[in-house]
Amino acid sequence: MGKRLSQNAWVVPVVIGICLLAIFLLGRDLPQQIGRLERIQAAQSHLRPYLESERSRQQALQEQLEEVASPEFVEKWARERGHWARPGEVLLVLPTPVLEPSSSGD
Repeated sequence: MGKRLSQNAWVVPVVIGICLLAIFLLGRDLPQQIGRLERIQAAQSHLRPYLESERSRQQALQEQLEEVASPEFVEKWARERGHWARPGEVLLVLPTPVLEPSSSGD
């Protein structure tokens, strides 16, 4: 048993060496990584209000899209602004009154 222990005695220092090498390689950039993480978190907190406003804007635009896609809105727009009428209806377009400048100077 003593001989077997001495044959595997090299395993422990090799494993410890590999662990130390891994710690060194992973830890050497740790200050830069921490700095990078802090900059990312600062940018994230700076952009959070913008993100919230854009989400609410997106929600408002989504609601507006649902409204204008409805058949009722299309018909209302066609009648009021498109000057369209259904077959059998008579479309009346009244002229816009023209205001003439007064000559009294008021």
